[in-house]
Amino acid sequence: MVADVNLAEGTSAALVAAARAVDPQLKVILVAPAARPPPHTGDAKAAPDVLLLRPFRIRQFAEALTLKPLAPPPLEGTGPSPTP
Repeated sequence: MVADVNLAEGTSAALVAAARAVDPQLKVILVAPAARPPPHTGDAKAAPDVLLLRPFRIRQFAEALTLKPLAPPPLEGTGPSPTP
């Protein structure tokens, strides 16, 4: 499913969660303006697999269609420790 985050009513997180309630394996790609990406909700069921920030290149969209679901980015300061 490809959806824009600017919805007439409701939130993109609620849309993703509702879609995943119907099909938990559904791949979700959200499109958002680069200046206003949607906030991270912390709920994996409401998070998209891919977030494309506008403007994006057709190559980025094609890659988004073929990617496996991505894990959310680590919170600042919680990433892997650097190796010596």
